Amino acid sequence: MIFIDANLFLAYKNESDVHQAAALCVWDEIVSGKYGRAITSDYVFSEVVGVALRKRGKSEAMALGSHILKSMFVSYVDESIFAPAWAEFSSSTISLSFVDWTHVIFMKSSQIEHIATFDKAFKEVNGISVVS
Repeated sequence: MIFIDANLFLAYKNESDVHQAAALCVWDEIVSGKYGRAITSDYVFSEVVGVALRKRGKSEAMALGSHILKSMFVSYVDESIFAPAWAEFSSSTISLSFVDWTHVIFMKSSQIEHIATFDKAFKEVNGISVVS
């Protein structure tokens, strides 16, 4: 399985994004099944749709959101993810955001080792392989 971070979705759909070429290659690997099932979270969904709305308008935000909902499983952050993510965010020296820590906790609890992201800080987390 592979967890998909917001920046992969956003780079994939933005021709002027510096990471678009890499995002297209990673997306092809994901679609081919190289990493197994693709998963994201409601936090990622919210971020992607919000950024798309601000930068591209409601129509494109809706299209991207619909694509995510149709193409992969969306996990919902609950107390079992939120509380440990807050603890890690509070105590860790790794410069990940709170939302990024929710990704890490979800991935570890679900035994997901790959994350598709352009956020280099994930490389500092033991047991996680960054695909970018």
